[in-house]
Amino acid sequence: MTKRVSTPWARTLAAVLACGLPGIVPAGPTEAAQKAASAAAPTVQKTEAAVKKGVKKAADAVEHGAKAAGSAVSRGAKKIGLPTGPAASASPRGELQQ
Repeated sequence: MTKRVSTPWARTLAAVLACGLPGIVPAGPTEAAQKAASAAAPTVQKTEAAVKKGVKKAADAVEHGAKAAGSAVSRGAKKIGLPTGPAASASPRGELQQ
């Protein structure tokens, strides 16, 4: 059998290796999760900005489509001789008549 030689330096090195080398090896799952979350933050921000941009584009397209449809209806009504005044002059729907 060989006899193990234990020196203070060897014990210190063993303790450092057992605890993990700071900065090289993550100390635990919490630190690893924090690193992953900080790496994912810019991706989340880019995705959020892209979604906001897409929603605004869709809203603008719907508004443009509604205006185009309204103009087409007005032109068609003028061609056949119907009045094309503002919609406020018409009676609102859902009103009970007595």
